Amino acid sequence: GAGTRETPVAPMHVALATSTDGVHTPGAACRLDDVPVAQRPFLHSDLPSAADVLDAIRRSAIRK
Repeated sequence: GAGTRETPVAPMHVALATSTDGVHTPGAACRLDDVPVAQRPFLHSDLPSAADVLDAIRRSAIRK
């Protein structure tokens, strides 16, 4: 589905749909000369960012 990225090298067992950094949320990309380029979001998404999902998992693990 939308947001899932399975590859032959890393088959998925769990998929967490998130917005895409640099498309739906601010992000950064590195040019070939290692200069970072800031990216502004240009599409709206109701999905949480990957950072938000990872933070929620971290908070949940700390509570246990």
